Formats: sequence, structure tokens, C-alpha cells
Amino acid sequence: IKANTKNWDNDWDKINKKREEIKAIKEKKRQAKLDKENELKKRNSMKTTSKYSNKSHERTPKKIAAKERVGTDWDKIEKQRAEIKALKEKKRLAKLEQENELKERNKKKTSSKYANKSHEKKPKKIAAKERVGTDWDKIEKQRAEIKRIKEKRRLEKEMGSPVKKKGTKTFGNPHEQ
Repeated sequence: IKANTKNWDNDWDKINKKREEIKAIKEKKRQAKLDKENELKKRNSMKTTSKYSNKSHERTPKKIAAKERVGTDWDKIEKQRAEIKALKEKKRLAKLEQENELKERNKKKTSSKYANKSHEKKPKKIAAKERVGTDWDKIEKQRAEIKRIKEKRRLEKEMGSPVKKKGTKTFGNPHEQ
């Protein structure tokens, strides 16, 4: 695409004048920016020298002189310390006594008839014994009945005539009979 040179104004004095104006505007902006930065630096430097500045990062911290408390009753303080020590000792002894009592109770549990003897070296042998009151005739009759039913089903299956039982459909139309 070619540029349309018909509309161009080839007045070089006018062009150079515009260029100078643009340069002057840019210089003004740059100067204003520098002034603003300098002003900010000046404000910040004034803040650090004011009475509200953060003095926690000074090189040598101020030393505060130690002073004796006026009116302290050392006898009373020592008495309270002794009471606190006595209470702590009493608490410690009660805790030890409770732990010993717990150990004694646990020893009794293991020696009782409820102790877990599953980890003994030789397990007890339990002698086999006959069931009392079993009716072997009845049991044999039930076994024979079960065998007969199984044989009947096996034969039906081989013949290919499955007998449908009433209500054995799992899926289907529930309204059909």
C-alpha cells in the first residue's frame, strides 16, 4: 500500500516547530516527575528525624537501670514460695501413688481366671467326646432326603424339562400370572 502524499503538508518549518513543542512537553513531564520524587524523598527523610520515628533499630539500645522494688515483704514471698513447693510435691506424690495402685490392679487382672492364656507355650489339649442326645437315625433320614432331592433336580436338568416354580421370576411384568 502506498502512502497518499497529496494530503501531506511539506512545510518543514511547521514540522520542526511541532517537533520542538513535543520535545518541550516531554521535558516538562520528566522534570515534574523528578520534582515529585525529590519531594517524596524529602518528606520521608523528615519522618525519620521526627519524634515519632521508629527507634527500635538503633545500633546501641538504651540501658534501663535496675531498681529495687519499694515495700516488698520478702518474708511473705518466701512463705508463699514454700507453700507452692509443698503443693507441687504433694501432687507429685499423689500421682506416683496412683500409678503404683494402677500397676497393682493390672497385676491382679493378669493372674485372675480371665487372663489371656492364648500365648502359652503348650496349648491345652481338649479331649474329643461324643455328642450326647444325637438321634443318628433322624440325621441319616434327612441326609437321604437331601440326596434324593438333588438327584431329582440333576435328572430334570439332564432331560431338559425345567420345572417352573411359582414366584421365581426376578424380572418381568408384575401384572402377568
